[in-house]
Amino acid sequence: MRRIPECLRTIPIWFLSEPYEEPGSAYFNRYSATTLAPLRYNQAGDYTSLDSAVQIWKDHEHWFDGIAFRVSCPWAVLVIQHCVTPQGHLTKKIRDVANRVRGYWELTRNGKDVQAFLLHPQPLQSRGGVVAGHPVFLCGEGVCGVTGRAIPGCGGNPLSTDQDAFSDILREMATAPKLDVLAHPSAISTGASQGEVASRQLGLFDEQ
Repeated sequence: MRRIPECLRTIPIWFLSEPYEEPGSAYFNRYSATTLAPLRYNQAGDYTSLDSAVQIWKDHEHWFDGIAFRVSCPWAVLVIQHCVTPQGHLTKKIRDVANRVRGYWELTRNGKDVQAFLLHPQPLQSRGGVVAGHPVFLCGEGVCGVTGRAIPGCGGNPLSTDQDAFSDILREMATAPKLDVLAHPSAISTGASQGEVASRQLGLFDEQ
């Protein structure tokens, strides 16, 4: 977790995750690191800094499987599916995307996809699409589990996001032919449709 950018480490947006569904799933049970009770999404006191959450995780590794954070403006997460080679490298097209957009890029929990932590000054709607021939999912409001497994050469900083290049990605997502499966690490394995996965992410903050 030491590779998580400093600009995200100290913000109280972090909580703990408990395994749910299959290993490596993007879906997980969510617990507050301050109360050890189920996370109340709109209660600021249920969140803490990354370092504090990591310490609680280490103290309870028999229970929790990792750390996650609440995604909301000015942060966004872009998940790109099926772009990691068997050797653990990005495909050339997606590496080119990462070099243009910048931000912080890491492997997802399933080890097959990547997720970019990006800065965007205006709120973004969570949605799926296609970029450079790969299915993608943009999370503008939701949750994201982290790994700290930064992509070599792309483990930068969300504050470095190239807004023009990011805008190009958003336009491509809006115009490229849609796929039947949402670009989300667990969408294939769960058989979820675009609408189902998006509503699950957005619905997380409707629970109290």
